[in-house]
Amino acid sequence: MPAVAPLSFAAVDGSDRVGRLLQEYFVSAFRKGYVQCGDKKVAMPVRYADLAQPILDLPIRDDDVWVVSHPKTGE
Repeated sequence: MPAVAPLSFAAVDGSDRVGRLLQEYFVSAFRKGYVQCGDKKVAMPVRYADLAQPILDLPIRDDDVWVVSHPKTGE
């Protein structure tokens, strides 16, 4: 199976509304910053830039089991 094409990343700074909100409310000692990922410019934690390609390149086998569910919401 061929590898997935590399993703593009751009640093999220505080120059626009979304960047300011991310910097103000979601940057902490645990999460150092954000990057915009791909053509749709999805905001992801900065660490994702190091992890994305190895995840995308994982081989998929016929006997793999996929567990998919909705994220928990509310209280």
